[in-house]
Amino acid sequence: MNSISQKSTYENNISSTIKIFFIENKISQIMAFGNFNKEKGISCSKIFMFIFSIVFTGRNFCIILKKTH
Repeated sequence: MNSISQKSTYENNISSTIKIFFIENKISQIMAFGNFNKEKGISCSKIFMFIFSIVFTGRNFCIILKKTH
């Protein structure tokens, strides 16, 4: 197995672990209860989950932004 697929597998495992954490701890409901919401676009909980996953996968936010443009 090459290092790219190992990293991808690792990132997928981290992402699924973070999703489970958000569901089990009802993070979305807590955010809604605290009036942490937006009117349109991507939900706040998905943005928060994305930022959370960046921390644990060791990815660089600036590089991710450059890849999307």
